[in-house]
Amino acid sequence: DEEYLEIYIAQLQSMIDGEIDVEGEYQLFFQNNPWFFGLQYSEIKGHKKLDDNNIPDFTGVRYSDSKHDIIEIKHPFLKLFRTDGDFSSSFNDSFNQIEQYVDFAERQRPYLLDSKGLDFENPRGILVLGYNLTEEQIKKIRIKTRGNHKIQVYTYNEIINMAKGILKWIDEDE
Repeated sequence: DEEYLEIYIAQLQSMIDGEIDVEGEYQLFFQNNPWFFGLQYSEIKGHKKLDDNNIPDFTGVRYSDSKHDIIEIKHPFLKLFRTDGDFSSSFNDSFNQIEQYVDFAERQRPYLLDSKGLDFENPRGILVLGYNLTEEQIKKIRIKTRGNHKIQVYTYNEIINMAKGILKWIDEDE
């Protein structure tokens, strides 16, 4: 129902406005609201170990083919850039982490399917972080992701805009 979607958008905005910097609260929110990712996922499964070194926040089950993607959620206030404008170690660590998970999922597909029931055919990695970034900062992130088509970085502003787009689409459809 449209009313509920508005409530969830307001709830996420309220968490951000309250400057909540606890990653786990955002992870729980998105696990309960997978539609925020643009209706790509039928469900989001939390913290399933791929192996001892690879434990993503979530795997998302795609509506299109029931295969899995990897989703990593950071809180919106993670410092992404240094004062000189270059990426911070926090951003680099987060990006490297999602790249590592996707690479592992591709290389170990038979193992993950047989032992974990996770089917990673052509997996993508989604990384959610950052809020109210400048155009220049967003441009730097886009340049970074251009080199790896399997990784998509969304800011919290973009996630909220996608959710509002879904709401607008529902409104127009009625």
